[in-house]
Amino acid sequence: MKKIKRRGLSWLLVMAMVLSGLALPNGQKAKAAETSYDLTVKKGQSPLTMAKNPYGTDYISDILFDVPDVISTKDKVQACSSRIEVTLKINSVSSDTGSIHAMLYTQDDDYDKSWNQSEAQSVTAGKEMTLSYELSDMNWKGTILKNIAIRFADNAVNTSTISYKISSAKVIVDDSSSTGGSAGGTTEDGLDANAREDSSLYSASYTAKPGNQYWTEYTFSITNHTSQAVSKVQAVMKTSGEPKGFKSFESINAVYNATVGGVIVYYAGEIAAGATVNINGKIGFDPTSVTVGSAYVRAVNCNPPSGESTESGKLNYKLTGTTKDIPDAQTPVGKHGKLHLKKVAGYGNAPVIVDKNDNPYQLRGASSHGIQWDVGYNYVNKGAMQSLRDEWGVNLFRMACYVTQDGYTVGAQSRMDQKIEEGVQAAKELGMYVIVDWHIHAENPHTTKSWAKDFFKKYATKYKDYDNVIFEICNEPTGVQWYTGGGNDLYSYCKEIAGIIRDCGSDALIVCGTNTWSQDVEDVAKKPLKDDGFEDILYTFHFYSGSHYADKMAKVKTATADGTPIFVTEFGICDASGNGGFDTANADAWIKLCDSYNISYACWSFCNKGESASYLSTSCSKTTGGYVASDLATTGIWLVNTYRAHQDIEEGIDTKVTPKPSTSASAKPGTSSSEKPSTSASAKPGTSSSEKPSTSASAKPGTSSSEKPSTSASAKPGTSSSEKPSTSASAKPGTSSSEKPSTSASAKPGTSSSEKPSTSASAKPGTDPGSNPEVSSNPATDKTPVPGESQKPGESAGPAPGSSEAPVPGESVGPVPGSSEAPVPGESVGPVPGSSGTPVPDTSSKPGTSPTPTKSQDGSTSSGGGKTTTAPSGSTAQSPSTEDEDLTEDGEEITLRLAKKTLTIKRGKKKRIVIKVKASGDKVKRYKVIGRKKIVRVNAKGVVAAKKKGKVTIKVIMKSGATAKCKIIVKK
Repeated sequence: MKKIKRRGLSWLLVMAMVLSGLALPNGQKAKAAETSYDLTVKKGQSPLTMAKNPYGTDYISDILFDVPDVISTKDKVQACSSRIEVTLKINSVSSDTGSIHAMLYTQDDDYDKSWNQSEAQSVTAGKEMTLSYELSDMNWKGTILKNIAIRFADNAVNTSTISYKISSAKVIVDDSSSTGGSAGGTTEDGLDANAREDSSLYSASYTAKPGNQYWTEYTFSITNHTSQAVSKVQAVMKTSGEPKGFKSFESINAVYNATVGGVIVYYAGEIAAGATVNINGKIGFDPTSVTVGSAYVRAVNCNPPSGESTESGKLNYKLTGTTKDIPDAQTPVGKHGKLHLKKVAGYGNAPVIVDKNDNPYQLRGASSHGIQWDVGYNYVNKGAMQSLRDEWGVNLFRMACYVTQDGYTVGAQSRMDQKIEEGVQAAKELGMYVIVDWHIHAENPHTTKSWAKDFFKKYATKYKDYDNVIFEICNEPTGVQWYTGGGNDLYSYCKEIAGIIRDCGSDALIVCGTNTWSQDVEDVAKKPLKDDGFEDILYTFHFYSGSHYADKMAKVKTATADGTPIFVTEFGICDASGNGGFDTANADAWIKLCDSYNISYACWSFCNKGESASYLSTSCSKTTGGYVASDLATTGIWLVNTYRAHQDIEEGIDTKVTPKPSTSASAKPGTSSSEKPSTSASAKPGTSSSEKPSTSASAKPGTSSSEKPSTSASAKPGTSSSEKPSTSASAKPGTSSSEKPSTSASAKPGTSSSEKPSTSASAKPGTDPGSNPEVSSNPATDKTPVPGESQKPGESAGPAPGSSEAPVPGESVGPVPGSSEAPVPGESVGPVPGSSGTPVPDTSSKPGTSPTPTKSQDGSTSSGGGKTTTAPSGSTAQSPSTEDEDLTEDGEEITLRLAKKTLTIKRGKKKRIVIKVKASGDKVKRYKVIGRKKIVRVNAKGVVAAKKKGKVTIKVIMKSGATAKCKIIVKK
């Protein structure tokens, strides 16, 4: 009976195990998540010759590997489960006696006492073998892992030459026992830091292209092994720390994330069933600064890594569907009149748009779709445009007049002329600005120049006395350089058309297209039209936040620094096709950049077409206004929230329907401690201390409308107590109510600790380290050949400035401690360890295992980089204390209470953080571990797993901004 019971119990256990496997979501297999890190041979390349061991009687020869940073210390090894695996084939042995053996061994920095090895295997010609060693079995005497090696040994006299080929050499880290460099917890996109898709469903890989010793570029591909299409994919390249000199090129969405422990690459497009996609663009960094592991797919159908999407977002403003009777003098054109260009302190080196009073003014535009088609034509009318003005925060309307594609030159001239005149007249009556866009699309504008000459002669003459008309003379020319001097370039075309407009008596703003879908704006500085006497000329830049990232932002910064005025006449919050996934976090970053330079912009497109870029849902049939919340698609929601926030700041009001923040004096984030307090209500975000105080009463757009105008004198963060407080009546532009103000001149992300923050008063706006994480560290400072801002994407980096000062990996940069006493195996120097009485492990039963104090030739170790954040030191805003659980990050009281402020958990057990009281509808955004992150791990549901004895704090962050802290005590 006992046997039967035991057998029955065994079957029950087996069934439980099977059922637990079947219960895994999405068909995922129950297997450990592992990351591999390649080993490189440092010494002992094939072929090698055996020689007498100077510390023993055997004959030996060693293959030494570089030690990856991920296992470089005792603490790192013991914090994870890791093993070394090397597969190699013995090609030949010159004297194959059959008595040679091979084994893996490791040594720490206490050479005399440290020797750890795998099982030995016999060596014969033609044999393929795999040697493996579990690092958890190491018997540590020191604290630093100095040597990983393969030893060939023979107890008999043997001076054979061995030829071999290594097919695989790697360190494998079990990520279920360690974050492998990650900090654990939940990331801003809502995913668990250790999230990983089953590699049998989705896989990722990368290809490395070395430029030189300190620069390597990487491209990525993702494979969908399933039978269904997916999109919005995050892939991860594991790294042991933050890569030095990290940069991205050619519109790839890539960012280093310390929480995840690697570089996250995001692909917003669709990957068909069974297909592989090669992601456009690449990343680059110094490969000697980190250990690079394997790549994997973190998640599919997910948000971008930089933050949450508003795909299912909430509209922050009420749309009534009604219009307002606004006096002419209070309309945008009535208040600001004729626009022109002028340099204004604080907005960089380029002229910006200013109004009739010479005050900076920013246009927030809505672009139609092609007006030759119904999808564009039907929305160009006074009713629709008035809805945009009155309830959406729009002050500019752009009419896309396609030149080809069923457009003006191919039969639609009469239809389009009628709609252009209707649109301009409606804009005039509404006091809105309007762009007449000659919509060249991926073509050479010289091809249809005769049409363009007649078109602009007609409309420049007709509207020469209109204060609200702007001419865009070629939308997106492609494959045509800005200036070649040959007469068939963009410069020649723009010069001729601009001349026609001016000859007709119009002094309207003119916007010139640039090469490559209007993105090569930095080329204009070679030959700007101002050199020919033209005034009030801007140049086009277009972006789509789902496709265009740091490298494209660098183009804007370069062009502005060179004095080129920019107008973003078209942008979107999806990918460049007008479809695909959204990246609203990146869209916000783009708008912040535009705000810092007072660059105006227009969003594509005002219609209900079934694509991501459309403002309206396909179910909305309204074409003449009256739009309410249910009519909006994702782009429309984002546009209303963004534009209305800007309008509120401009007008000094708050029309947001969500809970209002504190009315305490708010500080301006991102300002340098050397900045002087502004006395202007219209001070621009990111302005330098050399900016003169403005007396304008209008605040600059760029902040969230959730900010209440400050009614008290608020000092800028970072200012000393002797500085005069601001007398502004409104919140500073460019700041969100949820943002913590930065109060120190912190180093840019990616810069080394040796970099000094700039104290120049002429620093360009928009280069605040908090707002521009894409700016890399200075190559000259870091001795890393990172391509500079002026370098075109795709060009390989040259030698680093000052690279002669950087030590070459593998070369000694100074005396290695004990190097005179601990030679490399095979070098006949020094006494045998143990001869002076030092205990030696008994290895006599295995050939070639006499303890050998081997010293690495490379005494240096690289440390993984985590970002360092300096706390605000001069802010006047209230900072929540560690005991206050009912504050947002701005100090506002919001209800949030935890059931328990302290949880005591036994190691290996789990408990959940329970929220007792919260605001209605509020949800957890993430759980953040504060302190030693290896003590616990917390998932997206607030379940805390205790890993090691110790104490940490977990911060609960709600979507409303409310926070609370829970103290975690882990006991044995």
